[in-house]
Amino acid sequence: MIDFKLIKYEKTLSNRYIGNFDFCFRKDKITDFLQENSFAWSELYSSEIIVLPVWKNEFGLRLWKDPNPLKKIVEEKIKSHDGLTNLIYPKDKIGVLRSIDANLAYNGDQKSISRVIERSGASRALNIIFELEKISNFDNENYNDWVKSNNEIKNPHKISVIAFIHNKNGVKLNSFFKKYTFINIENLSDQISLLLDEVIFHLEENWKKANILMGNNTDDVQIFISVDKIKNWVKALNKLNSLPGIKKITTQKLTNEGAFVTVTVEGGLNRFISIVFENKLPFSGPKEKLILNSDKL
Repeated sequence: MIDFKLIKYEKTLSNRYIGNFDFCFRKDKITDFLQENSFAWSELYSSEIIVLPVWKNEFGLRLWKDPNPLKKIVEEKIKSHDGLTNLIYPKDKIGVLRSIDANLAYNGDQKSISRVIERSGASRALNIIFELEKISNFDNENYNDWVKSNNEIKNPHKISVIAFIHNKNGVKLNSFFKKYTFINIENLSDQISLLLDEVIFHLEENWKKANILMGNNTDDVQIFISVDKIKNWVKALNKLNSLPGIKKITTQKLTNEGAFVTVTVEGGLNRFISIVFENKLPFSGPKEKLILNSDKL
């Protein structure tokens, strides 16, 4: 399965050898192995998803402005995130920050969310809403039930979180995460961090399930690759072959403007369109007559 290895560092001592290696695996061999052993897998990276960290407490709503304890933690989570979902945070991008305020994000305003997605270069928005509420009524049934399982806490507050995905038009697609818990306000940052971990975990799981591959459900998709230069033809073939779910590319007919090819892809036409959308490839035309402009790659 290994295509080649790269020695990044090595050192030979009198009694041992120390080395640092990178191994490059052959994609076709790996996917064949997974298919032969009936393993499902996901390998499609999402296009950019802008994160909107909405914070609500007794003093009002916050998004980009302080005090918002979510902002720094969200930024740190995105920097350390290693998954298939491509999360972005628009720090210091004035045009993006001015596209939407806390009230509009909290209310899920489609026009504003669509605008912030477009200006950030993303394709979706992850709208995360945290609400903090001080517990003043200790006879609250939900709080008492929670205490029975988790013990009494000092200075208790209720913290709620709900997360939505919005498409490029600002339309709310679904609420994939919703939870509340009770915390000691002194541990606010730690609790926010834990809840954000859960949000990102569920986002990743949903993405993987929606883009799962089994290797045994292939279909042929006909496309036309427009070509002005030979080097762009090679570039187009290499790009298509690198996409997840692509099994084979067969050239059917050459013309003065390019070539008609058949792409064998798992999941058929709709899956193929989803794959090229996430990779922002320069396709045009209706589903039945897709055209790839190789000169724009």
